[in-house]
Amino acid sequence: MRVARLVLTLIIVFSSSPRVNSQQSLTVPVRDAQAVAILQSALASLGGTAQTAPASIVASGTYTRFLADSTTVSLPLRAEVLGYDKFRWEVDTPDQGTVVTVVFGTASWHQSAQGTESVTISQIPGTTFESFPALSISNWLSSPTVAVKMIGSESLAGNSVYHVSITPTLGANTDPKWKTMYETTHQCDLFVDQKTNMPLRLRYYKHATDWRVAVPIDTDYSDFQVVGGIAFPTTITSFLGDHKLSQIRYQSIKLNAPVAASDFAGGGQ
Repeated sequence: MRVARLVLTLIIVFSSSPRVNSQQSLTVPVRDAQAVAILQSALASLGGTAQTAPASIVASGTYTRFLADSTTVSLPLRAEVLGYDKFRWEVDTPDQGTVVTVVFGTASWHQSAQGTESVTISQIPGTTFESFPALSISNWLSSPTVAVKMIGSESLAGNSVYHVSITPTLGANTDPKWKTMYETTHQCDLFVDQKTNMPLRLRYYKHATDWRVAVPIDTDYSDFQVVGGIAFPTTITSFLGDHKLSQIRYQSIKLNAPVAASDFAGGGQ
């Protein structure tokens, strides 16, 4: 379905030159003390704590795609977040009307005038926390089922950064194949400035045709603004290697605004 493919490019695109992700399922979540401390410092630098994460986020702005022919397409974007596991993205298109992507836990689907299409679990990354680092870090810190590991120190755009790996895990009673697929596809990496403790980049992985084959997408944060005491990046730029894929510019971010649970119903529910 063409409209579904358009929505999937909300923050991501697929690549013809993937790399194999060798991340294995974690039986017991490992929470590296140094990595946890770095995440705590990053969250504090944003003005948040694991106990004061917003219950909801409502945001709006512009989503821009950078096409292969060097042209761009900019579209109105709206986002709703409820808790840690419900996400709704709306993009107004000139030819398809409003196209919606919904994530509800481990389920996801696209909605449009042409109907509803399910999204596989391996294709969910890129449509959840990626725009809101304070929320994602708060979730990682508050959840004992999220494994965090210190990878080391690196250089990013001239800045010394800490590289932390994050892997959400599922319960031991989960089907082993499903558990491995989820944990492999949802692993991501956070890069934190060593001087300011601000998160500079999130790297997640897309799996276009096979969940065992991953394409790294780098999401860079800039133009932070404080909303309700918490700093949010208002410009989020995604890259595949050196190629700029897309950019979100938020004009409005509201915390704890009313969000209807029905906005996340339908599709895969």
